Amino acid sequence: MKKTFFLMIVTFILFTTSASISVAQKYDFDSKEPMSVDEVYQVKGYTKNVDKVINEFEKKIDKDISIISIPQKIPFEVTKRFAKIEKESNLSIHYLGEDRKDIFQYTVNTENLRDVENNNKLSNGKEVFIDTVKPNKIHSILELVYKHQDIEYIMSIKINEKYTKENLMETAESLK
Repeated sequence: MKKTFFLMIVTFILFTTSASISVAQKYDFDSKEPMSVDEVYQVKGYTKNVDKVINEFEKKIDKDISIISIPQKIPFEVTKRFAKIEKESNLSIHYLGEDRKDIFQYTVNTENLRDVENNNKLSNGKEVFIDTVKPNKIHSILELVYKHQDIEYIMSIKINEKYTKENLMETAESLK
């Protein structure tokens, strides 16, 4: 009985130790070098294969993303894109540029839509809700919400000297 218990304890310790080592090796948590942007997004569950994620999302929600639309214009030159499906009902796409301030997030939400009243109108006539999220001097985020056919489209960008409400509205107007 004691031998069996001892063997179970040793097996458990070896298994948990080897599992911890393999996860640490995969993501290199102990490295002295910082993770690359690609590695950070990978750890968060994002992939660079945005088109594949969009296709998976279309199948999950049973709607054509071309009807939903993806922005055709981003306020900066995009150098990297990452996407993932969150909570089975949200598509999240992050667009990055050369400058670390160049971060744009686009989310398509199909469930639990927010109850917001439109407070702005785009030049194409679409009504949208625009608000500052977490308003402070260090990290204010400007968010635009557009609803169409029981789907919520959310665009977010960090407010700074480069990006303003007008940039976000231009991006929203590029939705096809």
